[in-house]
Amino acid sequence: MQLPGRQEIMEKPPLDRVQELVQAAITGLVPAVRPPYFLFGHSLGALICYELIHALQQQRYPMPEHLFVSGKLAPHISRTAMRVH
Repeated sequence: MQLPGRQEIMEKPPLDRVQELVQAAITGLVPAVRPPYFLFGHSLGALICYELIHALQQQRYPMPEHLFVSGKLAPHISRTAMRVH
């Protein structure tokens, strides 16, 4: 998924709320994806995927088989927690 305001769609204004990104993802993905499917998100994409799964669940869409994330702390871990490198 490419976000508006980046890469090939640089001319489109960027979305500035996670919920807008999630809804755009649902609009683009739901018609095209058939189970089983998997999601991967890196950095901001990890946050978007996490929120996307919650929205899919609330709207009763088929859930992904697995979520893979990288480059982002888990939501329950404080930013001030000691990081391991």
